[in-house]
Amino acid sequence: MSLSDEDLEKRVKEKDSTKFITKNLNYDRVSEESFPERETWSNKFDFIISCVGAAVGFGNIWRFPYLCYKNGGGAFLVPYLIAVATVGFPVKFLEVAVGQYMRQGGIGMWNICPILKGVAICTSVFVFLEVSYYVMIFVWVLFYLGSSVDSPLAWSHCNNTWNTDSCFDGVGQPDVNITSTDFIVLNSTMNITDNITVSDKVDPSVEFWKYHVLEISKGLDEPGIIVWKLLVCLIVIYIILYFCVWKGIRWISKIAYVTAITPYIMLIILLIMGSLKEGAVDGIIFYLKPDIHKLADFKVWYAAFSQVLFSYCVGLNVLPALGSYNKFHTNSYSHTIIVATINSFTSLFSGFVIFTLLGHMAYLQQVPIDKVASSGPGLVFIVYPRALAELPAPQFWCFLFFLTLGLIGIDSAILLLEGFLVSIMDISKRLARRRELFLLVTIFGTFLCSLPMTTQGGMYVFQLVDYYLFGGILMMIICFMETIGIGWLYGADRFYDSLELMIGFRINFWIKICWIVITPVTILIFLFYQLVTIEGLEYDKTYVYPQWGNSIGICLAAMVVLFIPLYIIYELLVNRENLTIKQVI
Repeated sequence: MSLSDEDLEKRVKEKDSTKFITKNLNYDRVSEESFPERETWSNKFDFIISCVGAAVGFGNIWRFPYLCYKNGGGAFLVPYLIAVATVGFPVKFLEVAVGQYMRQGGIGMWNICPILKGVAICTSVFVFLEVSYYVMIFVWVLFYLGSSVDSPLAWSHCNNTWNTDSCFDGVGQPDVNITSTDFIVLNSTMNITDNITVSDKVDPSVEFWKYHVLEISKGLDEPGIIVWKLLVCLIVIYIILYFCVWKGIRWISKIAYVTAITPYIMLIILLIMGSLKEGAVDGIIFYLKPDIHKLADFKVWYAAFSQVLFSYCVGLNVLPALGSYNKFHTNSYSHTIIVATINSFTSLFSGFVIFTLLGHMAYLQQVPIDKVASSGPGLVFIVYPRALAELPAPQFWCFLFFLTLGLIGIDSAILLLEGFLVSIMDISKRLARRRELFLLVTIFGTFLCSLPMTTQGGMYVFQLVDYYLFGGILMMIICFMETIGIGWLYGADRFYDSLELMIGFRINFWIKICWIVITPVTILIFLFYQLVTIEGLEYDKTYVYPQWGNSIGICLAAMVVLFIPLYIIYELLVNRENLTIKQVI
């Protein structure tokens, strides 16, 4: 039953209220008068739109559709929805609720459980590095956006200076011999005939990506020079980010209305256009055709749970920061349900957009759809541009597609940056008063971290940090520690009382069970699975990373995680003379 405003005010002022399951042990925190002054959202829609913008990103476009078709089609929705109910939503709401309750960002929120403040430091370092990594995807998107106005499109033909003798765009006769049985089509192969075959040929979209955009070197040990066009794009992206973030959350929320809503209009246009093409229906069937037997494979469940963690924007300091701008009695529980629903719907909807055009591309090339379907950069920067190049007025559709990608991703980058800034400024009033300068220093720092990824060997660096830092292990550790901190050390019952005080009603009992048992146990199982199955890194199935490269990746990940145990030791040593361990916790 919901409480009236008068009841809420009364309970705030009752130091020893008996109307809760547990006594109010943190009266000083829950009294609104004790909270620091903080800017708040203009209305509830600002919060919802910003959360949607933060969560809906590149992963919804290039990762979920591929995972869905690869792991059982429609049957994949079963583990996906279970993952949402047991891990995704409980952790998402936990972060929003703690941020709103403490009126603090990612570091300050851990005043609720000081011994685990090292989790916040770990997360802040993680987010700083992720901004550097995430921005590189924008760099490539911006370059393709600019190249979309060329006529003809540079990735649709072989008459460019960077094209090799192996390039084949379907015009003319390819070389024929009897020494090869494979024809390279977008990094996949197909058999041509039983006897007479076409020598290895490479699609122009592949060569555009490798030899013009990346100017890729032979390996991690050959970094080469900085690719100037990528450097220019990198500078432009960081300038855009600076002016999107510098004025604070009110300004960011206004930008979010454009960057979060406009892409849905563009995706609808792309879906309508794609649905009218030959082969579109086959693409959708291929995307959703259920394979129940896949559910017996543990890898399918791991793929579902990892995708939920990626797409729900948890463990990144963003949600606590956004929640901290809510008014104290905001019903963030209902708002988080809305955001989670939109997020999952966007992932599913994006699959329809992607696979209608992949179905059409497979129809044009007369190959199975699985020969053109891929995940990650290969889908966005090779397969999809090639598919759009086959359409009438390809420049328009390519420009629309990459503009959509840019708008979808920019919210995530803006709010990652904002989450980092808020976390630091909450513990340093001096930096808070110099927000613009602190933002400039942060931008410069992330720019320096991004710089190695603009070299000719930059893709190898990108894949290295993607695999070891952002492949899921660190995110799982952070989310696991969050549930332990609130569910066990602070106390789920205790926090439930605080939530009732804050939003006016007791939320579903299921969430408490998840915080205490289901979520941490589930994360622990999948974390252990990933650790025991991790393998040496490869790129493009042709380049195997040297051992020293893998060692660098492992060391980077370990250095980030070490902040958690080191801070626990520090907290115990500093306070051990005056307080018991229980009091420190």
